[in-house]
Amino acid sequence: MKLESIGIIIGLRPFGERDMIAKILTQRHGVLAGMIKGAIVARKNKPLVGQCGNVSWNARLDSQLGVFHFESEKNLAAPIMRDAAALSFMNSAFALVSALVPERAEDSVLFNATEELLIGLVNDFLKFDNRPPTGAGAPTPPKGGVIGPDYSPHRGESETHSVSGGGQIYAPKRRYTERALANAQKLRREMTDAEKLLWHYLRDNKLGVAFRKQCPVDKYIADFACLEKKLIIELDGIQHYEEGRRLHDVERTRALNSDGYKIIRFDNEEIFKNMNDVLGEISGYLYPPTGAGAPTPPKGGVIGPDYSPHRGESETHSVSGGGQRYIDWEIQLLRSVGYALDLTKCSGCGRTDDLKFMSKKTARAVCSECAAPYMDQVFELPVDLTVTKFFLCRAAADMGAKIPMER
Repeated sequence: MKLESIGIIIGLRPFGERDMIAKILTQRHGVLAGMIKGAIVARKNKPLVGQCGNVSWNARLDSQLGVFHFESEKNLAAPIMRDAAALSFMNSAFALVSALVPERAEDSVLFNATEELLIGLVNDFLKFDNRPPTGAGAPTPPKGGVIGPDYSPHRGESETHSVSGGGQIYAPKRRYTERALANAQKLRREMTDAEKLLWHYLRDNKLGVAFRKQCPVDKYIADFACLEKKLIIELDGIQHYEEGRRLHDVERTRALNSDGYKIIRFDNEEIFKNMNDVLGEISGYLYPPTGAGAPTPPKGGVIGPDYSPHRGESETHSVSGGGQRYIDWEIQLLRSVGYALDLTKCSGCGRTDDLKFMSKKTARAVCSECAAPYMDQVFELPVDLTVTKFFLCRAAADMGAKIPMER
């Protein structure tokens, strides 16, 4: 018997001195369990949790454990290994699938949702969580004049030099390497269609500041850079979603952040379809609102109702970063195990407006009027992690299972 599909490794444990038992969520055959021979001692193509690739499961009988042959195409977990929140979302998702989804129950929708969750967590870091260091302790290279003896320059910048009168001046080196300059000159001649279109709107100070195309910064090349505002704009084609490229983008982002640059990224599709939104977001970073009332995207935790999120985030989200993305994934998991949440109309009167509550019994939306006599039996919308946990516990109890510790 042989089963083939693409899949994501959601669990690994040692089996003897050389082999490992794996659980893999596949697109065509649901969750499969089997042995990966020689996985512990493998030097190449070593299986890791979070890897996505081609899966082949072989066994003589349907009831046997079976043996995997796994060829990794991309590692969806590697870019988020240093992000505690994103890593906890991934671990929770994998543990819930392992505990609640029956083996060999085909569910391509859940597989696609899980893959999108992991890719989204990486994109959240690259788009929203790459702020340069701030605060009283963060060194900032001055535009000129005297600086103190304790200033520690960024890499690529020279140390301070003494001048007459006891003061010191900031003397930066080149902001790029010779190799980066040569590569930039080549890339300027070979700009993509998306880059040419965006450059039309950025050139000649059309947004009020000067941008440079294919601008070398240290050993890297930015698609577009405003040196005055220390803002870099990157356009991502399909090649940026390959395993090696995503890892490179994460390290590149961290390196440029350490030099004080903020990076925003757009897909090529956005350039062609939503140019007004793209230019609006760029302008928002160039000229951010100031004052006590200006909203600031938090790195994590609960945000208030007045927070105005970046693109791709809903006004009603109760958590920032990948939190809402993870809640959406749990809603899909509940649907997969038979607990679909219906928020389209009131379960009492059928109205589609004023849906502010959800019944604990039916998992359906309830309007304010119908919910009034039963306030102890409803959840307040929007759906959050408390709501999804309630129904996950109910689903687990019906299956004779337990919610895993990771959740």
